[in-house]
Amino acid sequence: MKMVRKKFILTVITPAVMLAMIIAACSDDFLDTSDSETLSSGTFPARLADVELLVNDVYGRLRNGSLEAYQQARVGYSAAHYADLAFNDNNFKAGATIEFSPTGEDPGWIWDRHYENVTRCNSTLNAINRLREAGVTDTELETLNYREGEVRFIRAFNYYYLINYFGETAIAQPSDANQRGVPIVEDIATSLEESRVERSTVGEVWDFIKNDLEQAAVLLANKTWEGNDRARVDIWAIRSFLGKAHVFTQNWAEARTVLQDVIDNSGKSLVSYDVYRDMFLGEADFNSESIFEMNFNDTELTSGWTTQANAITYLPVLISPTYDGGCNGFCNFVVHNKSIQRFGWTDTTTIDYFRNDYVTFSRQVRQDQSVDPRLWVGAQQPAVDSVIIDNEASAIAKNEGLGDPGMYGWSFRKFTLTTRSVWSGPAETAFNIFWLRLADVYLLYAEAHANGGDNGTALEYINKVKRRAYGLDPDAPSAIDYNSLSAPTSASPGDHLANDPLRYERWAELFAEQTSWWFDIIRWKIGQEETDYYEKVAQPAGEDGTLRWRDSKYALPIPQTQINAFNIGQNPGY
Repeated sequence: MKMVRKKFILTVITPAVMLAMIIAACSDDFLDTSDSETLSSGTFPARLADVELLVNDVYGRLRNGSLEAYQQARVGYSAAHYADLAFNDNNFKAGATIEFSPTGEDPGWIWDRHYENVTRCNSTLNAINRLREAGVTDTELETLNYREGEVRFIRAFNYYYLINYFGETAIAQPSDANQRGVPIVEDIATSLEESRVERSTVGEVWDFIKNDLEQAAVLLANKTWEGNDRARVDIWAIRSFLGKAHVFTQNWAEARTVLQDVIDNSGKSLVSYDVYRDMFLGEADFNSESIFEMNFNDTELTSGWTTQANAITYLPVLISPTYDGGCNGFCNFVVHNKSIQRFGWTDTTTIDYFRNDYVTFSRQVRQDQSVDPRLWVGAQQPAVDSVIIDNEASAIAKNEGLGDPGMYGWSFRKFTLTTRSVWSGPAETAFNIFWLRLADVYLLYAEAHANGGDNGTALEYINKVKRRAYGLDPDAPSAIDYNSLSAPTSASPGDHLANDPLRYERWAELFAEQTSWWFDIIRWKIGQEETDYYEKVAQPAGEDGTLRWRDSKYALPIPQTQINAFNIGQNPGY
């Protein structure tokens, strides 16, 4: 499997222009399926290999947009308050305080990149149809059907981010479906007038997503992938995504049916705690729990720092750990104090971490499991954890951040580089991203049952996820099980998750994984509760880091460039 590197141009008008851009942009193939020969100068596509080139490009763009390094860290991590600031920059502060501007970098980048991706998907679907109409063999037709299913999934993926970020509201009640969503673009614009597409409603966008997934499910119903094709979309990725879409739109009965199919028939199972703990560090790719992941290949890493690096592999540099003697990257973020406390950590040490009594106490807490073990899956603790620098173990040290003496200064662990120095090797990493995994499906399934009145089934699937986190058999009742949907969690009294096992487990299990918690905040409309809990973020001396909530923050602003060009209407509050 190879990782694709490309520069992207935002405006795509015609298929001919697109083809020229793709040829110039693709140096390696994301799925190892592109043809190495020169493309015909005649009618395009002239052969199946031409379509394969387009599909490769579409796959390569999965991490282009919301999952690019800066956008994932400054929006996904910061808005969810996984992270606190250790770097003074306006774009970083906008994310930490959820004060985005229509002219800000991140809203514009996310919008532009996802719509560029949609354009590429639409062009590829058009190319597939043209080749079908030109006449192909039965074997080629079967392959074209598979590729259409894959591209429809990826188009739905892009609209998933667009509607969650830019839709006026999530669907928390039926009337929310009538609020403004985002433009639905199904074809390539050939003129400025054709590019003027009004915003569809929230409900219409979700229906579009589901329709693409349902069609993809038909096209890929009987197909399994092996070997170097494992990174392709399959039926279980489609069904899992469709179940998630039903949960996000509160179609509980449909969600239960689809997600049960995944649980019963996919053959997926939760990995052990030992595998789970390290699988975000480049270990155990395509494991039994993974349903859909984005693939990277370390053979494509450069020998040093490069501006041509695929953006998402740059994430570990931004959220990198601080160690005794330096920083293994930029160390722009630390784990927020309140996130550490939410796992059940109560010690308030902020200085002199290397005391024997502190280290002994911390190790005993881990052994006793008196704090949720997922704290140390997602975070690295000063004086107790370590990274390998120049072939030697170096203890994690406090990240002093912006100088706030009350900051714990713990480092992130998920998706960070812990086995070598970023300064003496590639700045990039090749850690796969687990975009859909069985633990997520279990918790979505539990939510669908809880909202259908079946608390027993909901509780069992919540407990399966918790048991694994404590190193137990997920399927065997245990002493740590929740006994009700309002049982105490590891969160402290006063935290709105203190007696909410379903929401706590989604927070803890998916901690520091892309936009998982931020999108949960949006759909549950718990922004005020999260603001009350986290209270503040670090700011430079003399600046106010107090968090203030308003409901308009549930949606990012529509980029001002879109307002100026197409007058599609701004979201409330901007």
